[in-house]
Amino acid sequence: MSKVISDHLVFRYAKVDEAFLLTTIALRSMSYWGYKDNEIEKCADLLTVDEELITTYPVIVVQDHEEVIGFAALKEVEGRPYLRHMWLDPSVIRLGLGRRLFDSILKEARKFHYSEVLINSDSHAEEFFLKLGAKKINELASEYMSKRKTSLLLYKVH
Repeated sequence: MSKVISDHLVFRYAKVDEAFLLTTIALRSMSYWGYKDNEIEKCADLLTVDEELITTYPVIVVQDHEEVIGFAALKEVEGRPYLRHMWLDPSVIRLGLGRRLFDSILKEARKFHYSEVLINSDSHAEEFFLKLGAKKINELASEYMSKRKTSLLLYKVH
């Protein structure tokens, strides 16, 4: 069930005590996209937000009034910035928040003087990121789910 987004959206840094909540949003979002429970279980570690991520890297939450409804995180891997997470609660998917959340994480990329951000995208999100200007640079076999592919995308930060 979709909800109406208010004019009271806040984009802010995540708090350490929100790690479990953010993980829950990621899990619910995966379910929304049609992944089966056993597939989600296989990649639970990948979906988990922990204290280290929140205290070390920029993790941005979007909040409507007092309710956290999504988040995104950048993480540096081997010296390169990756979009580590970007999830919305299923109740707010397709209401225009994805673009705003991506814009907020790009502001963080600019603060760190990143000229690009890598995105490992599943098939459900690939078109979204391509429309925003990302370019597909590779296709990879999913390390968590057999018979599934992910796309490695590159977004040039302006």
